[in-house]
Amino acid sequence: MKVAFLTNYYNHHQKFLADEMYKLFGDGNYYFVETIDVPEFRRKMGYGYQEVPSYVLKYNDKTKGRIDGIINEFDVVIYNSSAPLSLVKKRYVDGKLIFCYSERRYKTISRYLKFPIYQYISHYINKGYMLCAGAFVARDYVLSGLHIDKCFKWGYFPDVKHYEDVDSLIASKNDNKDSSSCISILWVGRLIEWKHPETTVYIAKKLKGDGINFNISIIGIGSKEKSLKQAIEKEGLDDCICLLGSLPPVTVRAYMEKADIFLFTSNRQEGWGAVLNESMNSACAVVASDAIGSVPYLIDDGKNGLIYKSGDNDDLYNCIKSLIQDRDRRCMIQKNAYKTMAETWNAKVAASNFLSLVNTIRNGGENMITEGPCSQV
Repeated sequence: MKVAFLTNYYNHHQKFLADEMYKLFGDGNYYFVETIDVPEFRRKMGYGYQEVPSYVLKYNDKTKGRIDGIINEFDVVIYNSSAPLSLVKKRYVDGKLIFCYSERRYKTISRYLKFPIYQYISHYINKGYMLCAGAFVARDYVLSGLHIDKCFKWGYFPDVKHYEDVDSLIASKNDNKDSSSCISILWVGRLIEWKHPETTVYIAKKLKGDGINFNISIIGIGSKEKSLKQAIEKEGLDDCICLLGSLPPVTVRAYMEKADIFLFTSNRQEGWGAVLNESMNSACAVVASDAIGSVPYLIDDGKNGLIYKSGDNDDLYNCIKSLIQDRDRRCMIQKNAYKTMAETWNAKVAASNFLSLVNTIRNGGENMITEGPCSQV
């Protein structure tokens, strides 16, 4: 089977799935096509590679003919909605097997009003299938006419570490910790409006007021950095909130491996949110907003993480406080979070499930995948 994957650019959120696809389908039978260069602001965040694998092709004037041939002739194409639709129009028209891979279309109400996609859907996307990178994707596309039975769960699949002894990792976070011990809380992301990094100030103020021993580390840069720093100073929280700036991915993961609790506070504009994969894989007890795309797919509330109502800071605080006060529950959630990533939501499983789904569609069978990547929405 020959498979091509079209997207904007090769990065550490795509690399591990691409590697597994390459292993599965073999040399010459799998290509990853990037259509643009990595944006500068992403490079500053650690995106991009000096060396890329042989299966990665860059779409440009020199490679256009070869890649157009791959797109039109390969058995299966996965098309990320961030890439130009013009590249796959012919494949859609010809009725060849194609999957659109997309985050939610309407991250804001204004986008729904300004950019209806009825024409986009009716002429093209509805001729193929949808890989939904987030729990709200299907609903957004169904609003414009996509058949729900063509939608399957998908996402982003960053590196998943398989620890030889995950119990030791969890023990290193929790041994000798009781309700009076210093709890390590981590927040990671761009410091921008819709990710709500200012929520950490509210949480820190409440925790301090309740006499709880903690520290919050914030990793990231962005337009709200100055105002966030000012708020921390104004509330006298310099002793318990640390702004660490931008750090390379490997260092971020090291912080996750030490953190007890991970906060994920974005609103509905967070299409997926790969830090959730990474923090769960690092055995953090995650408290996450219900508006984030990845959350309903990855978190079983109360079992491998806690979900709070987006924008409800009191609900968020109560979730955090409950984890701090109940060590056994925190350990249970940390272990289950790791298990979810190690056993279900990872690149190897995603590649294998995708192959099974393709074979099912081509043979007219029933999709037997009931959970994780490629299960029915």
